[in-house]
Amino acid sequence: MGGTPIKRIRLLERESSEYSALVDILSFFESSTEDYLFDTLNVDELSSFSRILREAYVKEFGILKYYNLEHLANEIFNPLEVNGDIRVYIKYHLYSCINTIERIIDYLKDPTDIRRKTGIDKILIKRDCLIGVLYDSLFLVSGDFLYASESRLEALYYQPTVFNAGSSYDCAELLFFSYDTIDSVSANIKNRYVPVFFIRQAIELRLRNAFGIKSCVDANTGSEVYLGMREFGYLIRKGPPEIVFPIDLTVLRKVYRWSNRFIHASIIPWSWQIYYSIEVLKPLFEWGSYQNTFSKYGAIKIAKRFYTSIDIYLSVSLQKPVRIIRTGEPEAIITD
Repeated sequence: MGGTPIKRIRLLERESSEYSALVDILSFFESSTEDYLFDTLNVDELSSFSRILREAYVKEFGILKYYNLEHLANEIFNPLEVNGDIRVYIKYHLYSCINTIERIIDYLKDPTDIRRKTGIDKILIKRDCLIGVLYDSLFLVSGDFLYASESRLEALYYQPTVFNAGSSYDCAELLFFSYDTIDSVSANIKNRYVPVFFIRQAIELRLRNAFGIKSCVDANTGSEVYLGMREFGYLIRKGPPEIVFPIDLTVLRKVYRWSNRFIHASIIPWSWQIYYSIEVLKPLFEWGSYQNTFSKYGAIKIAKRFYTSIDIYLSVSLQKPVRIIRTGEPEAIITD
């Protein structure tokens, strides 16, 4: 297959002492018989792992400066593209990887914050979750995620996948009937990738319910009309005063498309993308207020005149007349 040759970037050579140290730390966690990491245990090993990655980052990219969440999400939820800058791609993903590991360290060293938010007395970090992050970091710094590709076009289409159709079906059957006897491949998706399904579902339900939409039908035929991100994006772009939306629409779309690549094509996400998708979506699910109203759905505020005209706006977007069938109450604050 043709295309522009890739200049492979290896931040750490496999033969280096630093890479060997990372492998040893990963092996330490893989050899554990515990399903969870408890509080302050294992902090030293993780701190050493993070330090080595930091040093590799600084050596290749310079100072490890701060990037805000929105900027970072805009970068790391972009797919690897034919004409993309692979060096920039690695830079932002390594930054995100380091931050994710250090966030886990923070939880283990001082779990007060997460305890306050969740009400959980003892903080447990899933071992398989951590192993996924550590393994992915080795894959990234070694450049091995491009190992089977000699051109950009090959790299784009070689992105590894988790399952084929048959193994996905087997997973569904095992998860339903035999939760305790799931094989290692199924356990991998259960512990590492299942959150992507819920992220996708959370986005779709949040948008649909915020606008109080149970379903949408063709006004002439009565047949159901699918509402996707394009239609909800059309509504959100109206902006204030019609709607106050708590996160950037571009970021939301990127996270949504990222989840699609996994759900529809089984393309493996980097483990830290799961963490960052949760973080960047968090404002959608926070409480909010308007005048004397305080609601767990208050992060989204919709003007009443706009809310009652949703079917008109959707008819424009869909280029055909549609009718909205409402839920009981919208999961948003309706303003005057």
